[in-house]
Amino acid sequence: MTKRLDITKVMLIEGIVWFIILCLALLAIRVHNYKQAKTVKQYQIFLSDMDGLIVGSPVKYMGAHIGYVSYAKPLHNNVYVKFVVKNKDMELPKGVIANVEFYGLGGSKSLELYPPNENSLKTEKIIYIKDTFRLKDSISLLDNMFSKIALLGGRFNYFSNKISNMVEQQPVEPYVKLLEEIGKLDKNMNKLKKKESE
Repeated sequence: MTKRLDITKVMLIEGIVWFIILCLALLAIRVHNYKQAKTVKQYQIFLSDMDGLIVGSPVKYMGAHIGYVSYAKPLHNNVYVKFVVKNKDMELPKGVIANVEFYGLGGSKSLELYPPNENSLKTEKIIYIKDTFRLKDSISLLDNMFSKIALLGGRFNYFSNKISNMVEQQPVEPYVKLLEEIGKLDKNMNKLKKKESE
């Protein structure tokens, strides 16, 4: 009976020791992750939509890979996105422009950052969000372009009608005579060139 009691005590002590070791390992992992999170810079933005952006998508600054998307969650009318810049020495300039863009053959998306311009600096924001260009936007752009072309065609038609009316009202004979004189002058010049070359 005493042997069984001793084995139960040993198993209980061993279970407690393993539990303590497991807790210490989890605590060490948490502390390591906390320190890692402190060394990297995190930024938060609100996008109008994710447009295929997922957690782990790359973040690029002027084409150079600088980080990744660490968190994304839809909130009401916007999407809350948190991204990490891995280089702790890199400082994003104020007014940097953020946009979701397509890269690669598989249709992958990345969060692209560009240097600030005059418009983004006027907003006084650290990160200026540029709306994603959609297919419907390009169709409306084409529609706008064709309407401008039609307007230009109408104006050209009006201008050509005015010119043709002016030409019809002017006598043609003086212009015909002028063209004949220019033709004679051209022939005489050619004859003079031939004589000089001989």
